[in-house]
Amino acid sequence: MRRGTIVVQKNVGENVGIEMLAGSILLFGGHQGEPGLGMKRGSIILLQGNQTGQSLGYQSDFAVTYQPVFLRALLKHLEKTGHFQIEQSFYSDWYDRYSCDMAESERGEILVRASVEI
Repeated sequence: MRRGTIVVQKNVGENVGIEMLAGSILLFGGHQGEPGLGMKRGSIILLQGNQTGQSLGYQSDFAVTYQPVFLRALLKHLEKTGHFQIEQSFYSDWYDRYSCDMAESERGEILVRASVEI
């Protein structure tokens, strides 16, 4: 993936966003494997959190827990198109940000919906 946005409503298989160059992937379902393996830039957003407790990869580093403004705008756009029902909690929830892939450039990120409120 070089740029743009991919929205997945169901579960995905192994290693979503592998060697991603840029862009955004929003996952409303679960994942397997290590998301973002080898990614250079871009965002992978796990809206259901990391429910399986699977590793985000040995090359990911926790950075911060915050409320990303760009995500609210993106979710509002998806809802406005009429193709998605967005849980209202997605707008106000907190997200853990992980920098990855540390072996590449540290410019990619994985956002994981936090399981606790700040």
